[in-house]
Amino acid sequence: MSPGTQLSGRSRLTSFDEPLGFDEAGESITLADLFDNKQDDPSMLAARNLDWEVFIAGQTRRGRTLLTVVAEGRALRDVARLLGLSDSGVQEEKRKVARAVREYMGANILSESIKEPRWRDNIMAGRERQAVRAARL
Repeated sequence: MSPGTQLSGRSRLTSFDEPLGFDEAGESITLADLFDNKQDDPSMLAARNLDWEVFIAGQTRRGRTLLTVVAEGRALRDVARLLGLSDSGVQEEKRKVARAVREYMGANILSESIKEPRWRDNIMAGRERQAVRAARL
């Protein structure tokens, strides 16, 4: 903000780490806590959806069926019934799809998918700093 607007009292600067109050559990709440809604960034969601759509389009009918049934939370027996495969046939199809996922998205896709977004690093570091300060008191 401009120093002129701050001097005239029309604005003020507040740190994201400044305590604002306390939650129900007695934990300190900061401005960063209020802005951090624990949801994925919309641009990340869109990129993930585009990657997934391209990946799905490149799969066989069996692979798409397997992925759809698993995404819906249904059992692999449903895949066997839908595709007319034995249990071992479904397992082989599952291995093919897993191999395709690793090739398309990288071997570390599972660990990447559960990582916190990088923009939250500063927020988490600030909270850790506050926790250490509070523990010292």
